[in-house]
Amino acid sequence: YGVSAGRDKLVKIWDFRTNENVKTFKGHQDAVTCAAFDYDSYNLFTGSLDRSVKHWTVEEMGYIETLFGHQSHINAIDAFRSEIPITGSRDNTVRGWKISAQTHLVYRPAKGGSVDAVCYLNNNHFLSGGEDGCVSL
Repeated sequence: YGVSAGRDKLVKIWDFRTNENVKTFKGHQDAVTCAAFDYDSYNLFTGSLDRSVKHWTVEEMGYIETLFGHQSHINAIDAFRSEIPITGSRDNTVRGWKISAQTHLVYRPAKGGSVDAVCYLNNNHFLSGGEDGCVSL
């Protein structure tokens, strides 16, 4: 499967074998800015200008939950670890969402500024980068 999303607030799931849109998820209140599949399952996480993260299941083609915490737009997301997806935001933070505990950890890059990229390196480390020009580990 593949995913596309954008200003229309929709998250579309595509079957690459048939080039067809097999499902459209609705729920974000503003443009969807990022999306990431979990590497171990059919879980999908999306971030939006509405400051929320939505958790979807592509296996069952449905909505699971909405995660709140960011104080500004969400710019980036990675879901290498499905139990702790990470997001970067215009609010100058990276958040690690502990799905099973229904809580999150907040990380602040050294210099501050909008966090525009996040990427897991492995199960224990991730990188973030942003408008300050720095990459944080």
